[in-house]
Amino acid sequence: MVNKNVILVLLFFMVILSCKDKRNTEIKSVVVDQSTDSLGCFAIKEREIILNKILATDDLQTYLKPLQERSLPLEIVINKFITPDLRIRTNGQDVILRDSSSKIERTFEFSFPNIDCEKQILGFSVWYEFEHANIVGIVRKLNEKWAIEIIGHGIVD
Repeated sequence: MVNKNVILVLLFFMVILSCKDKRNTEIKSVVVDQSTDSLGCFAIKEREIILNKILATDDLQTYLKPLQERSLPLEIVINKFITPDLRIRTNGQDVILRDSSSKIERTFEFSFPNIDCEKQILGFSVWYEFEHANIVGIVRKLNEKWAIEIIGHGIVD
């Protein structure tokens, strides 16, 4: 049996590759190193908007609703894209940003394996250890607004 994570990651990369603009063969990408502090191509406000939109998706809220009393305030691990200077809110509460060394079982871990600063496209995944839930998607800036597309989500055995 093939691991669901492998399928989700392959699907994610297939979508990213199919979105490549055929007219422009040069793509300037940034691969996020999770151990550093800042990204540089997205302003604080943009990152806050992106994260708030991801957190508001029905797909992510599905994993919060059954445990809402116990799972709020939401906690997220800090990385290169999610820095301590961000102010993020979900479900009427401030999100707690944690260092990876102090994460707990109910902490959400975001990763951004593909970021194209020039085209303003980000691939992301969210891992929620408590539910063994994984969400994979793409964020794009369309008509000056950030749009979230969830490629897949589910419980990983």
